Amino acid sequence: MSHFVTTQKREDISEWFRTICKVTVGDAIPDVPGVLSMDRKTPVSEVLSTLEELEIQSVAISAPPNSYIGAGGVNVVSQGQQIIGIVSIIDVLAFSLKNNDYLTRAVSEVIGSTNESLTLWCEESKKPLYFAMEQFIKGVHHSLVQNTEDPNVPLKYLAQTDIVRFLIHNPDAFPALEAILVQPVEVVTTCFVTPAYLSTPLVEAIALLVEHGAVPVVNEDGIVVSNLSASDFKGKSTTDLRAAPGATVLDLLRHQANDLMDIHAPLTVTRNSSLKDAATHMLVNHVHRLW
Repeated sequence: MSHFVTTQKREDISEWFRTICKVTVGDAIPDVPGVLSMDRKTPVSEVLSTLEELEIQSVAISAPPNSYIGAGGVNVVSQGQQIIGIVSIIDVLAFSLKNNDYLTRAVSEVIGSTNESLTLWCEESKKPLYFAMEQFIKGVHHSLVQNTEDPNVPLKYLAQTDIVRFLIHNPDAFPALEAILVQPVEVVTTCFVTPAYLSTPLVEAIALLVEHGAVPVVNEDGIVVSNLSASDFKGKSTTDLRAAPGATVLDLLRHQANDLMDIHAPLTVTRNSSLKDAATHMLVNHVHRLW
């Protein structure tokens, strides 16, 4: 077997490289306001109220410039503020499992409660998107994006969902992408996730949620009847249900719905559904996972 690369093969590789470098991180960022930041001393309860009010799942944490080292040693300064980390609902939940007084604690203490927030992820807007995707493939949900050419441009967010939306709407962005999107979801299906029962204590379900990011909820017959995700914990009143004596998953779902019949059904696909159909299903329903 020859190990020499032919001239044609070399040209093909060069063309492939040129093509993928044309699409930048900035191309995938939605046209939305800049990153919301909150001061490091803000109580967690106030952060949760803001997340609920704005219907978002994470917030950047700021401090005076040069007063802190950013998470993971990453330093990002924008418009007179240093961003020291990003805190998500999952981080708050993980922090709450070890700190009963979490609602009164400063949000800076929550940074690093999950593996993702141990590092402040940040990309340059002109970086090829293809090379920025690795962190998202490994489980990072969002990254800051900085315009290094113009420091006056506010920081932006790039989320997993933004990348998926861009690729679905631009199937010619990368070579062979269209051929990949028609493949069945079973080629990327992950391992089975431990489910939570309706009767599972809420604290135990939160631990599963922190570990997996989302958890299928099953009834006593093992049939999937709902889904547990970070979105179910927006707002301090919902989050603090975990402290209620004997609170179960069913209590949380009832808290979110008017009655048992209103509990949101799980979104599912079959193993033969195409990746494009599955991705579109997630985008339309604003979810990150399908069962």
